[in-house]
Amino acid sequence: MEPRVFKCVAITGSTGYIGGRFARKIESLGARVVRVGRVSSQEEIVQMFEVDRPDIVFHFASLFIADHSPDQVTPLVESNILFGARLLEAMKISGVANLVYAGSSWQRFGDSGEWPVNLYAATKNAFTELVRYYVDAHSFKALQLLIYDSYGPDDPRGKLLTTLFGGKGQHGNAGTKLSPGLQRVCFVHVDDVVRGFEIAGKRIQSGMISKIEEFVLRPKSAVTLRESIQEIENLTGVRPVIEWGARPYRKREVMEPWDGGVVLPEWEPKKSFQEGAKDLLGGY
Repeated sequence: MEPRVFKCVAITGSTGYIGGRFARKIESLGARVVRVGRVSSQEEIVQMFEVDRPDIVFHFASLFIADHSPDQVTPLVESNILFGARLLEAMKISGVANLVYAGSSWQRFGDSGEWPVNLYAATKNAFTELVRYYVDAHSFKALQLLIYDSYGPDDPRGKLLTTLFGGKGQHGNAGTKLSPGLQRVCFVHVDDVVRGFEIAGKRIQSGMISKIEEFVLRPKSAVTLRESIQEIENLTGVRPVIEWGARPYRKREVMEPWDGGVVLPEWEPKKSFQEGAKDLLGGY
């Protein structure tokens, strides 16, 4: 077991893929984990924090919708902004002032990185404005990590690699309709993402930041979607039936992932895409 760094941490989104794996990692280090549900009221969160006194909050909970419909506006705002506002206010009331939270590379669109890709990304940016207020007015310390294309084993999120290759003995999805596949992607294994959040938490705990910071969890290079799938096919011999070009690119397709920002200090991916693909496929 690694040396104990965290005594007690609060985690939102612990029922999700990344948040759940992070919670298990932190527990393996000997820390107590306070799991905050998205349905928890502000009063309930305050009560939990006052009883358990977490040192730091890791905020993973969010609702992801790539292309929203009008009836999904309210759920997006409630999940990604309103719940976050309640969490921040509960932290202020109970005296918990350290926050690490998950962002998305989709918050940075285009060469300048000034615009969000979609409404989901816009709500994530809106939450950061709330964080900035609590940092300035209430002396919070906050760190946002922008996540790129995360993947890994036993992923229930419906990610493309899992759809095409995941599940022992059930690889492939005949006739999957995809875009032409020339968009470049940055794949990061979930274990490396989890390690990034652990490093970020230690950075705040050590007092290395005074206000708010933003870093990215990004591999050294991006590849086209076609190239990445071809690489897995060559590695495993699994060849799902794909209809390339059967679907158009999204209206605001990310053809080139944002390459700005600063990679989290002391972090780099430990799992190559080849190793991660074997992990995804159950050890081919």
